[in-house]
Amino acid sequence: MCSPFVAFSSETENLAPTQIFINGVSGTSSISISENLPAGTLVGTLTASDTISGSTHSFSFVPSSANDNDKYQIIGNQLYTTEVFDYESQSSHMITIRAISNADGDFLIRVFTITILDVDLEVPPVTSCISYTLVPPTLEVPCSSGMEMLTGTTSSSPTITTLGTHLVVWTFTCSDLITRTTTQVVVIEADVTPPTIPTLPTITAQCSVTLTPPNTTDSCSGLVTGTTSDSIHYDVQGNYTVVWTFEDLQGNTSSTTQSVVIADLIPPVVPSLLRYMHFVRLP
Repeated sequence: MCSPFVAFSSETENLAPTQIFINGVSGTSSISISENLPAGTLVGTLTASDTISGSTHSFSFVPSSANDNDKYQIIGNQLYTTEVFDYESQSSHMITIRAISNADGDFLIRVFTITILDVDLEVPPVTSCISYTLVPPTLEVPCSSGMEMLTGTTSSSPTITTLGTHLVVWTFTCSDLITRTTTQVVVIEADVTPPTIPTLPTITAQCSVTLTPPNTTDSCSGLVTGTTSDSIHYDVQGNYTVVWTFEDLQGNTSSTTQSVVIADLIPPVVPSLLRYMHFVRLP
């Protein structure tokens, strides 16, 4: 007699996802995001591949003390930041994400490395003498919508004249009205350097000469014109020495001499004389 019971064996099909992606980048790979972006910045969209066509998936973090999941949040299939990242403090994060098949709950876990890009808002320091007029910097600034070319603004006086070190705070306002700031160091030094001493040529003239005041350069004042208490007009034969003084805007002076020679070395021109002939008629 045959048994009325028949044993059946069944094998459940594995519907677990085969890979997880952030913006098309697969798990175990590295993606990047710029530093200084505001909390709530979208990092990317989560997707998963599956052997079953049309499968849908849910995404969550896998808790672990060895990762940086707490710096991010998943809303639906979107990955967002939860804080402002600083490259100098931490240059990369590791997060662990689980993709669950909505068909039967099978899941796949993948680890992603997120690289923090160093985006310094750096305005070069300036050292000047006497004064410095600020030049608004234009920088590429990380904003929530991406990188934007922005020109900084400041509440500091446009011209700095006080000796010492000054910190100028520049503010960059993104199109979404989020602001970024950076600080520029401006140093105003005392001008204690005299103008450059020029090498002046000897002035030679035949009969007379009127001198043109020479120029030189100064590291702070720029072009400086010489002055003298000596005569600048000479019309008597002889050798002369003129002392030129150069004074910058801060009263620093330098001086040099210039030789003047009045020498009549050209002989007179011999004139061409006409020859006259006188004829006498004899008787």
